[in-house]
Amino acid sequence: KSLFFNVISNAHLGRYDRCEELLDAYSGPYRELSSLEKAGIALLRDRPEDYLKASAEFSFTQYPFAESEQNLKEIYTQRYDSKRKSPALAAAASAVIPGLGKIYAGELGEGLSSFLVTGSMAAITAENWIRNGGTNWKTILFGTLSAAFYIGNIYGSYVSVSIHNNDIRNAQDTAILYHIHIPLRSSFD
Repeated sequence: KSLFFNVISNAHLGRYDRCEELLDAYSGPYRELSSLEKAGIALLRDRPEDYLKASAEFSFTQYPFAESEQNLKEIYTQRYDSKRKSPALAAAASAVIPGLGKIYAGELGEGLSSFLVTGSMAAITAENWIRNGGTNWKTILFGTLSAAFYIGNIYGSYVSVSIHNNDIRNAQDTAILYHIHIPLRSSFD
């Protein structure tokens, strides 16, 4: 019991090498629990091959482990088999239509706001160009502001998708820690 709780404590502290040492040295009767924890540590370390090796011992039939084994399998599928959103695609989309990259990132309000602000600045620049010419100070001022908003929109879209991907990754890591901890309570309490 103490070995498995020690592994969980080290996992929460990010000491994954120590977790692997403890689990590799274990040879007791709780082989499936050991495999479950090894699989979780492999996911936390971003080692899909190690996860597949450890998860090969999942039976999905033992009550204390079945739900956690299934959830780790789903996290593996989301992390390695599903496509993640691309920050470069978001930036390219915002370069074509301002705000589209933020909409792609799942931020509809920010995307529409970026579109309206950047479009308004571009419209003001165009109106000043038509009325006063390209060398007028108003045209230059609004053109510079419009370019700054446009470039900021592209960069912001890139960052938005990066943050979105990191948030998903952090939520998955939290779920992994949860699902390697809960079976211990069911097995030993």
